[in-house]
Amino acid sequence: MVLAVAVGMGLAAALFIRRMALLTTTDRLEAERHPAVTGLPPEMAVYEINGPLFFGVAEKALTSLHRVDRQVQTVLIDMRKVPSMDGTAIVALQSLIGEMHREGVALILVGLPTRIIVKLRRAGIRKVAGMLTYRSDLQSARTVALRWHHERHEMDRNTD
Repeated sequence: MVLAVAVGMGLAAALFIRRMALLTTTDRLEAERHPAVTGLPPEMAVYEINGPLFFGVAEKALTSLHRVDRQVQTVLIDMRKVPSMDGTAIVALQSLIGEMHREGVALILVGLPTRIIVKLRRAGIRKVAGMLTYRSDLQSARTVALRWHHERHEMDRNTD
């Protein structure tokens, strides 16, 4: 009887993890359907993550962000629909941030609740001028991204 209950609990946990993995999605937002994306230069991409980020899902959800176009210099990630994030997701996010920094891609995390931002800071994920920041909504993230974009172009003009 004890063995049957243990097996049942294990199967229930596996099915729960699978279901959560299927529910969590990462999509690139297109200007036609999202007004906040309209008018952004091609050097910027906006993604939305929808669903909880935990050990069964984090790698899958963040892997698609590793495949950013070569011309993209700034990525905005709308995380307003991410209700929770565990340690595995934070490690996956650290890996993504490190890879993007090596490639010179700036990152703006949008809509994270304060409790998740505190977790990220405790894990060492902090703002870096011109490379990483947090914003509460897509409009303010868009403003920062456009400012970074103009600053990069000014620096490029001054070095030429």
